[in-house]
Amino acid sequence: MNWSHSAPRWNCRRSLLAALAMVGFLASTAVAVAEDYKEFRPPDLISASEFKVLRGRVQGYLRAGIFTEPQQEIEFTKYYTYGVAQMTWVENIGNLPLMRAVLKFRQDLAISGRQAPDMTLHEKLNKLLLDGCWLFSNDPGYHPAVRVNFMLILGMLDQTEPDAGGQNGVPLQAALEKLQAAAADAKLSPEVRIAALVGIRRHATMNMTAKGRTDTIKLLTSDLKCDDAVGTFWMRRTAVEAMGIMAEKKWSDANKPEVARAAVSLLNDSEASLFARCEALRTIGCLEKGAFAATNAGQVLLSASKLTVDICKSTEDPEKRFMNSPENPQTKPVDVLAAQFYCIHTGLKGVDANSGLFSAANNETKQIVNDLDGKVTKMVEIASNTRKNIDDKLNDLRKEGTDLEQWIKSKVPGGAQVAAGGR
Repeated sequence: MNWSHSAPRWNCRRSLLAALAMVGFLASTAVAVAEDYKEFRPPDLISASEFKVLRGRVQGYLRAGIFTEPQQEIEFTKYYTYGVAQMTWVENIGNLPLMRAVLKFRQDLAISGRQAPDMTLHEKLNKLLLDGCWLFSNDPGYHPAVRVNFMLILGMLDQTEPDAGGQNGVPLQAALEKLQAAAADAKLSPEVRIAALVGIRRHATMNMTAKGRTDTIKLLTSDLKCDDAVGTFWMRRTAVEAMGIMAEKKWSDANKPEVARAAVSLLNDSEASLFARCEALRTIGCLEKGAFAATNAGQVLLSASKLTVDICKSTEDPEKRFMNSPENPQTKPVDVLAAQFYCIHTGLKGVDANSGLFSAANNETKQIVNDLDGKVTKMVEIASNTRKNIDDKLNDLRKEGTDLEQWIKSKVPGGAQVAAGGR
């Protein structure tokens, strides 16, 4: 299929915020600049009415899994040329999440991958999308939201579709290779690279070949950054989260010192958000003892202590912005705090007896880790208590934070350095 034709550029307002939201996060600032964006409208494109007429027939071909006559392939090509093209049109930007869901879960890929006795058309559709998504997501002429959408679709392509329960899928290796290339490409915009990392994280939750694991860890532990500070933090956070998923699966590539270093680096970054630092600590809790060979457990304990104090002090914000985190806009009030404290608990005690900071610490440090975890566990209970109102919970957490700060200064080696202020 030839994706090279495009219509003249169309005027619209560039919204970085809208593009980033499709990846599941909000930028700290949104830049709106009048620019022109391309739309894919080749001269031989079918009409909207023809597209609707073809829908039923094409779905029948997908259920069969093969073409039985040449005309069917012609209709298939016309149908999906329109289907992909319409996702480049400015008027459809608000509908892109729905279009993506229909393509993956409700119709096309789900039908061809689950219902068909022959996988020929599923493979053909995968190839069509692989090529189209790669081309459009890499072209700066298209709207950022369009590019992000295509990169997200690329991350959703599977060799074997998951069953109705979302299990037993096999991700498409060719897609992973393109996702890795996009995430590593400093010339691409931050939002597109982050969308690629989101796709890599999805592969991590499913499966990877041995080469895929090795190449992924090499990428994720590299110096991922871009010109935009917000984008850099999101790249690092998504990378650390993906490595934690891989480590928790006991994949040897992910249980290495370089992964621990990457997680500790983000944990110690005072400019990173509390959620990013918490995610880093949770990844530390997924790492097996051997991954901490070059890591000072005492320093990590101090960092975890500082993070706990910072979270408690975040409750002092009179605007209570921590309860409406742009990183997790659907989270219920105060559950944000409970989730953060639970990440600290996981980092301290690990996902099992052979992982986390406790497993790597010497006997003296283990006792302090245990004591700190007891205090963190109490904070989880306070934040999760459904019988108390929000203000009472926050008052209790502030008191716990003040007490904890004094405890850290007297009990944790280097604890006197704990900052009096929080984030």
